[in-house]
Amino acid sequence: MTYSFEEFRIGHLVRTAAVWTRLSELGTTEESLVNFDFSFSAPSKAAVEALKETLSTYPIEVQSRGFLKKRYTVTGSTGAIAWNEAQLLKWVDYLIQAGQDANCKFEGCGANAP
Repeated sequence: MTYSFEEFRIGHLVRTAAVWTRLSELGTTEESLVNFDFSFSAPSKAAVEALKETLSTYPIEVQSRGFLKKRYTVTGSTGAIAWNEAQLLKWVDYLIQAGQDANCKFEGCGANAP
């Protein structure tokens, strides 16, 4: 069975909704400032550059591994922002599509409350 992009996307959105639920259970509200970090894997420097251009409003770090066949990890964060669940889901959906458009794979995001 082939795992489609839509299944990939929906899976991340379901997990993101669960993260929001858990954050709410831990006391996060729509007024809480929360920093979300994110991560992508990329097969080439060209893919990294395309993604960096799309996500130029975020601080981005890039790490490479491998010698003959390099692979890249692209990470970044939002800084402390007040979120609600709808905004978070929309943002994650944006990241998933940005990765797809740049030939990168969205690996996920995590939260850090200050």
